[in-house]
Amino acid sequence: MVSILTKTINSGNIDNLRKMLFTPNKFTNADIDNSIMELKRKKNSAILDINNTISDKTFNKMIEMLTDYKNSKLVDNKMQLDTHRYMQSYLVGGKKKSRKLRSNKRRTKKRKHKKKNTKKRRK
Repeated sequence: MVSILTKTINSGNIDNLRKMLFTPNKFTNADIDNSIMELKRKKNSAILDINNTISDKTFNKMIEMLTDYKNSKLVDNKMQLDTHRYMQSYLVGGKKKSRKLRSNKRRTKKRKHKKKNTKKRRK
């Protein structure tokens, strides 16, 4: 599993990292810590590298996503599954919402129907 995480980090694509963190995985805290340290080292060495294609914002965003994922994993076993998914998607920056929140939405107000051709009626 660590090699998949390392490959994703090496590619420098934030969307791939986000997808990987959303899928069920068995990353340990040590794996995440190692990948964060590797990202910090790459960020420092990228300053001196002329052929670097990854920007500092990308490194910072990936580090932030991994630390948020790690923090959400610590609280994991104390939360319900839907709540944990919702919190994790918010922290990682995804747009995925839990099924429970989507299905329980109800309209509190009635719809207002538009009046058609009101100007014609008045004339």
